[in-house]
Amino acid sequence: MRKICVVVSLFCFISFLGAQETDWFMGKPIADITFQGLSRVKKADLESLITPFLGKTFNEVLLSDLKRRLYALEQFDYVEESFVASPSDAQKLIVRFKVIERPQIGEIVFKGNVNNRSAELLSEITLKVGQAVSKAIAASDEAALLKFYLKNGFSKARVSFAVENDEKDPSLQRLVFAIDEGFKASVRKISFEGIQFGNETTLKGLMKTNEQALFSAGLYQAEVLELDREGLLRYYRENGYIDAKIVDIRVDTESSNDDKRDYLSLVISIEEGRRWYYGGLTIVGNQIFTTDELLALTRLKPGSILNFIRFQADYQAITDKYYKNGYINNEMRLVNENRDESSSTISFTISIIEKGRAYLENIIVRGNTKTKSDVILREIPIEPGDVFSSSRISEGFLNLTNKRFFSNIVPETPAGSAPGLYDLIINVAEQNTTDVRLGFTISGSSDFPLAGIFKWSDTNFLGLGQEFSLDLSVAEQEQRVSFSYVDPWLFGPRWSGGLSLGFSRNLVKNVLQDMVAPFFDSSDDRVPDPYTGAYVFSKLTTYNGLDYAAGDPFPGNPSAADILLYSLQTDYIYNGGAQGIPSEYTMEYVNWDISLGLNSSIRRRIDPGWVFFGFGLSFSLNLVEYDEQKYRPLAPETRANLNQFKFENRLGFTAGLDARDIVFDPANGYFVEQKINLTGGLLLGDRHFIRTDTNLQAYITLWNAPTGDDTSFKTVLALNSSLSVLFPQFWAAEGQDTFQVGKNFLYTSPMIIGRGWPSRTNGQALFNNWIELRTPIVPQLLSFDIFFDIVRLTESRDTIFSAGSQGWIFGFGAGLRLTIPSLPLRLYLGKRFDFDNDGNIQWQKGNIGAVDSDPTSGLDLMITFSFF
Repeated sequence: MRKICVVVSLFCFISFLGAQETDWFMGKPIADITFQGLSRVKKADLESLITPFLGKTFNEVLLSDLKRRLYALEQFDYVEESFVASPSDAQKLIVRFKVIERPQIGEIVFKGNVNNRSAELLSEITLKVGQAVSKAIAASDEAALLKFYLKNGFSKARVSFAVENDEKDPSLQRLVFAIDEGFKASVRKISFEGIQFGNETTLKGLMKTNEQALFSAGLYQAEVLELDREGLLRYYRENGYIDAKIVDIRVDTESSNDDKRDYLSLVISIEEGRRWYYGGLTIVGNQIFTTDELLALTRLKPGSILNFIRFQADYQAITDKYYKNGYINNEMRLVNENRDESSSTISFTISIIEKGRAYLENIIVRGNTKTKSDVILREIPIEPGDVFSSSRISEGFLNLTNKRFFSNIVPETPAGSAPGLYDLIINVAEQNTTDVRLGFTISGSSDFPLAGIFKWSDTNFLGLGQEFSLDLSVAEQEQRVSFSYVDPWLFGPRWSGGLSLGFSRNLVKNVLQDMVAPFFDSSDDRVPDPYTGAYVFSKLTTYNGLDYAAGDPFPGNPSAADILLYSLQTDYIYNGGAQGIPSEYTMEYVNWDISLGLNSSIRRRIDPGWVFFGFGLSFSLNLVEYDEQKYRPLAPETRANLNQFKFENRLGFTAGLDARDIVFDPANGYFVEQKINLTGGLLLGDRHFIRTDTNLQAYITLWNAPTGDDTSFKTVLALNSSLSVLFPQFWAAEGQDTFQVGKNFLYTSPMIIGRGWPSRTNGQALFNNWIELRTPIVPQLLSFDIFFDIVRLTESRDTIFSAGSQGWIFGFGAGLRLTIPSLPLRLYLGKRFDFDNDGNIQWQKGNIGAVDSDPTSGLDLMITFSFF
């Protein structure tokens, strides 16, 4: 007995020692986690997985969780752990994992693909050569390939995957996708059964599935047909048939081996039911808001056809009324639907169980590395302790979207530390806001047409939300350096302040000059040499019984009626204006310019949108250099500018209302802006005029059809009308002209205003109108646009709205538009035209596909910029 006790005691002691030796690492903090056997997988790839475990106390549960996560990566076939004490602190633990990596994909093979190239299929899957084989991802890729085939009309396609070992290299595997494409299916006919209210033409027009025709392949896609089912039912429910059902969609198939295609006939069977009218809405349980207040939010009126889609929108509007005011815990239910068969009316009852307001406990920002958290938080018009308002949170997220600092913004609203309290978590993914350009571009010089450029701009400078830019350009004709800085919160909430500095030297060529006699003085109201301003016939004309060719002088001095009746033009205009001046009557000079600008604006939110007010003050010094022994500029202000600085001082005011949803690519809303710039006058200086700019814009989404979970097909109607006018100053020093504009006349530009048209200058009034249909291709990046321009520039402000065709230019076309604020580039193909005095369309010759013998042929390739 004593021997047995000794043996048992010895066994227990050894077991105790073994347990002490085995479990010494239990309860120790983890100092590090290391790996042996890594080859393709880098430890840096595992940092995000292991970092949360560092510093934690080790136990079996933690080890199991860690190993589970490692296996979940699907990068390892085997993971074995061991433990050592940390050399720097014996009370801490280092966990070592010995791993065997999964074989990697050496080849991806597609079998059975006849109609689609392997390279095209590779772009549809996630797995790539060199990655570890993941059966879960391979299954997802299998589904993606099947979706690709179904989307392209292969209604009977089948896809399966298999993983095969590489016989030559055991570390590699082949991923094989077996594809049975079947035939592509085309819809030959769509017909309907059971319809009385709907007609086939209307119902077919609602469907995205189309019959095969000259301009339609009629591809059959099951997922699109499901969208068509929803669209047809929506149509019936909008027109009072709320019980309508699509009983069956019968698909009859006829295969053709010759055409290698399946031809389908779709028969859609519909039970329309009866048409119902709206009997009204009863609301019970509401105490916070009166019934009249809630019913005022609805648009559907009793007695009208029951548009159930609109009724649902009215129901949501009532819900939003509570949510916007913090009552997000309310219970709202549609408790009763009362049908009156005799009058074909349906009335509804909504029950509301009101609960207390919810409040915001914390606002947490995640994902920002560059942008300071306070820059993000200041855009959210709600603070901890405020009522939890869904509308104010939505407004804040729209503010952040318009900043363009982030590629993605995702909110979370978890419950807080107590009932009625909620947190707002703002998850952001930052995008690049810095634009650095260094290189060469094409300049306007024919001798050396390259310009060196350096540009650095940042719309989120140092993560502080400030705008900073430095621009340097060096070319043969122009050297320029400029700097600008804007802080949108310099003087407080949404009160911005900015500064700009600029210096330039510009070689101005083809300037009109009259060094050749006769000389003009500043009082002359004549055209440049060698023209006299005499009127000539612009086309073959019979006058007083005599025929005059185009270009022949008009006999005598024409009256205003003669000029209009016989389409007379001055010899200067007839010969092409400034472009028709011979080179001996032109000159060049060097223009030096230094400028300083200060600006400030303030924005405040009101119910319609953002109201804003701003002002700017700018100063510029300008000096001209040329050889006065050789040249005499036609413009007297240029002659007065020779070798002496001229001052231009300007004060501008801006006011407006911005109700656009997305500022850089609006889909809805409007924009109203009024600018007034005072140059000279009381500010002194060498130029004296007033310029006003009125701008009106509107944006309407014409349609927005969902095409996927996060995508849609939509078209936006964009309208713009702007008017710019130059007026005399209301004050100037004694002896000074109150209307001295100098080089600041209004003009059109082929890249900005009057797309594609050569520049027109010397305007006192400019009326710019355009209409665009914008269809996004890549949302907030690329859009397909159709445009129509209507522009008028007049040399007299009094004639901008006068009758007649003078000064009007028109254009239309279509093309692509980048919606990146730093690169607002557009590329269009279009056609230009204007009208002659008889009201006939005058088509303009294009720069692509034009025929020399036809002055109206060809299209215009237009490269333009736009900042709206």
